Amino acid sequence: MKRIISILLTAVCLFSLSAFAFTLPEGMEQDLDDMGVLAADTIQNGCKGLPITWFLEEVEGTPDSIVYEVYLDGVRVHTSEPVSELSFIYTPEKGGTYAVNAILSYGESEVIIASDEIEAASKLYLGLFEQDRNESALEPIEWRVLDVKDGKALILSEYALRPGAYFNPDWIKFKYTWWERSYIGDVGKNNKPGKGDTPVYYFEPDHILLDDGSYGSEADLYYTHARFWLNGEFYETAFTDEERARIALTLNENKDNPDSKIDGGPDTEDYVFFLSYDEFNAYFKTREDARCQPTPACKAAHKQMNENYNCYWWLRSPGEYRCNAMYIHPNGKLSTYGSDVGHDSLGYRPAMWITIGG
Repeated sequence: MKRIISILLTAVCLFSLSAFAFTLPEGMEQDLDDMGVLAADTIQNGCKGLPITWFLEEVEGTPDSIVYEVYLDGVRVHTSEPVSELSFIYTPEKGGTYAVNAILSYGESEVIIASDEIEAASKLYLGLFEQDRNESALEPIEWRVLDVKDGKALILSEYALRPGAYFNPDWIKFKYTWWERSYIGDVGKNNKPGKGDTPVYYFEPDHILLDDGSYGSEADLYYTHARFWLNGEFYETAFTDEERARIALTLNENKDNPDSKIDGGPDTEDYVFFLSYDEFNAYFKTREDARCQPTPACKAAHKQMNENYNCYWWLRSPGEYRCNAMYIHPNGKLSTYGSDVGHDSLGYRPAMWITIGG
């Protein structure tokens, strides 16, 4: 009789996402309604490229082994090797509806516990920003997943969102660039800044021209810095409170230029940032992959943004001279020489670490 029940239950389980129990070893309770739960860390934020973790909870006894089956839109796409872990991680390779069956083995008997379904988007969207030149509504920002570790994902905007200088474009001749902020310094005659340990001579506060035509202190100029815009206006206005809760405060290392040895400045804590030299090299293996298109709104915001071409985009690492920062060419090539940080025709491509799941 037990064998008949087991066979019948096996057939039913093939077409159901409910939890069922097969014939269990003698002494173990057989409860078809309470054999365990297969819960996921992701409910609303499923996306291609972001791993989903399923956890087995309230499991009856200790299974000899567990096999996890992944279903995409009702079709099995992955079967794990037999394992003992009560958790299972799978990274969707495409968008769709995902569910997992955990097949628990107890001697010659099995129990199948099924998860709820999870919708995984084909693209990651987070935040809103003007992109299509129609100011009646903002558009969702599309992100590329570069890395996943320790429950977080490093993401980069798929498109350049705006053109802009790394630092105040009115001060092309007098800059000492760090990602932490840009300092004003006298670079000498003919705009030829020094290298290495060449001293920087700071101006008096009343010598610094601000965007509005007034004069102010060096600290005032921090507010024209790309880092300030990313962690200020962009962070505060592009995302909801719930989305900002997912954006991690990241300790960023700001290394020197590997060729000219120009100082990269202090390490910084950022919610949003530009990629560094090391990060770019770690995540972009081909020039084609590094090419970036500006959004229509970004193209329209600067006359040097050509409608039919990719754009230059900033990194945060220092360039060959004190007044340069590295950038990526429209053909995808990295320039360690860099561009003057006052040039405002390069694209902003924000990056940030976000928590996975939720």
